[in-house]
Amino acid sequence: MDDALSHFGLSRTVTIALGAFLMALISLWTQGNVGISLADPGFLWYGTQRVMLGDVPIRDFMSYEPGRYYASAAISKAGGLDALSGTRFTIALFQAAALAAVLITLAQALPPELRGRKTFLVLAALTFFLWMFPRHKLFDIATSIFLLSALTWMIASPTIRRCFLAGVAVGLAAVIGRNHGVYGLAGSVGVFFWMLLSAKPSDVTFNRVLPWGLGIVVGFSPILAMLVIVPGFLPAFLANVVFVFEVGKTNLPLPVPWPWVVSFADQEFFDAMKDSVKGLFFVLVLAIGILGPIFVCVRQKIGHSMSPALVAGAFLALPYAHFAFSRADIGHLAQGIFPTLVFILMCLGVARRRWRVAGIWTLSLTSLVVVVSQQPGFPCRQPSDCERVVIAERDYLVPKHEGEQISVLRNLQATYGTNQQPILAVPLMPGAYALLEQRSPLWEIYPLFPRSEEFERAEIERIKRANPSFVLAQNLEFDQTEDLRFQTTHPIVFDHIQENFKLVESTAGPGYLVFVSKDQ
Repeated sequence: MDDALSHFGLSRTVTIALGAFLMALISLWTQGNVGISLADPGFLWYGTQRVMLGDVPIRDFMSYEPGRYYASAAISKAGGLDALSGTRFTIALFQAAALAAVLITLAQALPPELRGRKTFLVLAALTFFLWMFPRHKLFDIATSIFLLSALTWMIASPTIRRCFLAGVAVGLAAVIGRNHGVYGLAGSVGVFFWMLLSAKPSDVTFNRVLPWGLGIVVGFSPILAMLVIVPGFLPAFLANVVFVFEVGKTNLPLPVPWPWVVSFADQEFFDAMKDSVKGLFFVLVLAIGILGPIFVCVRQKIGHSMSPALVAGAFLALPYAHFAFSRADIGHLAQGIFPTLVFILMCLGVARRRWRVAGIWTLSLTSLVVVVSQQPGFPCRQPSDCERVVIAERDYLVPKHEGEQISVLRNLQATYGTNQQPILAVPLMPGAYALLEQRSPLWEIYPLFPRSEEFERAEIERIKRANPSFVLAQNLEFDQTEDLRFQTTHPIVFDHIQENFKLVESTAGPGYLVFVSKDQ
């Protein structure tokens, strides 16, 4: 197979990489100080802060796999940054590297006569950039891109060395998130099946699959080492894995927003059109995930050559469709769409000129319509809609509802807090601990799913040892579902709070309950 990667040219590669880093730098400069959510984004903020102070992810607090936290903590410490600004700088670096990787992969795979077509690559770059959200999930988006680039590189020239390094990439992906390891595993298996259609089984098995498998072990070795070396990490890790199987799902599902269920009568025309286009992207992700592997396998069987990037995109599209559909909102669609985007752009790259031009403009403009409002700086496009807050001696511009939440929390701390006692914020406010630079009394900093009585009793013991000065409890439905209130998912913990703390009037707002220690 011709290895186009070695003939692309160093100057072009450097130019594309510099362009990608410039886009990420501009984004950090213009949006890096905008928005602070104490909810899901606070999950990463808190985790980075705790790792910087010596805690271990999964063992000491609820978290994803440790990779993203140690990367953020290391870069934060190296740059002399606090956890929030350091995490955002780390995210920008991952965004730049991922954008460079996907653009170089795309540019190298295009037919030679298209490499000079700058408009195509510029529009592709803008499309990729637009889909790089939510900001706190850039680690997941970057990992999907790195996997795609690694598989593309392996397919282009499946030597023992490249198969080994592709396996390392799959193992490292699992260090960021075990789901990425599973997706990389599934995509790789598809690629090896595709190779079997034109290669000897013994060659694929011994010269490709075996070094790839060894690479996975090497890439996953940081977690393997932690399982052996770090006290308490092994049982915590196993319990975490077991819980996923007990729950039977990786997220709280939402109805898929198929385009044919959009009602034009109940909303403005533009909003309905935007929802329809969003639904079409879900259709594309699923359709390419199913049809893409069939397409490349048929072409391989009849002896037609294909771009390695097209094959990699085809076999990763369906695994990452699981990510998109696990919670079918725009944020999870963004985290699972990149293999699909690469597949579409590769098809457009070899299409006739009029189809290519129409396709790339359509893809770019529809992406703009659907996701421009999801960019970090969009809520504060009108300065009057936002206010400034200071965190770790840095100014941030936040929407007023976020500013109010921060103000309420700080006021409660000033009124009821002490230097010796932490606070307790449940259920979806891990950023509250990061804001006040405190350790959560609970292991489960983002409780969504019901837990066993044994688990809740263990959490109560942690509350007793911490002896929080006050409790801020969200008494809100999640996803408009009564069963997902904290008092329903964790009734024993909630009863303990009611019995051992006293409810007080506060300015926390509707849907929030404030309890204080009975000693106050």
